[in-house]
Amino acid sequence: MKSMRLNRQSVYVSMVRQRMNQRNLSQASGVSQQTISKVLNGANCAPETLYKLSTALHADPVTLMVIDSEEDQDREAKAV
Repeated sequence: MKSMRLNRQSVYVSMVRQRMNQRNLSQASGVSQQTISKVLNGANCAPETLYKLSTALHADPVTLMVIDSEEDQDREAKAV
C-alpha cells in the first residue's frame, strides 16, 4: 500500500501564488487548519484532503503530492 504525503514546497509555492496563508486555505478548502498543519509537517494525506486543497489552490493534485513506495515505508519502519 502506498501512503500519500504533500510536497510541502509545492503547496507553499501554490499558497504564495494564491496569496493564502493556512487560515485562508482552510477557509477556501473546508479542511481544518489543524489538518493542513499536520499534512504540511509530513502526516499522511487522504485523497479527499488533497483534492480539496488542490481545488482551493487552483493546482494540479499531482504536483502537490509525494508518493512513497512500499520499500520506502518498510525502510522507514525499520529505522524507527
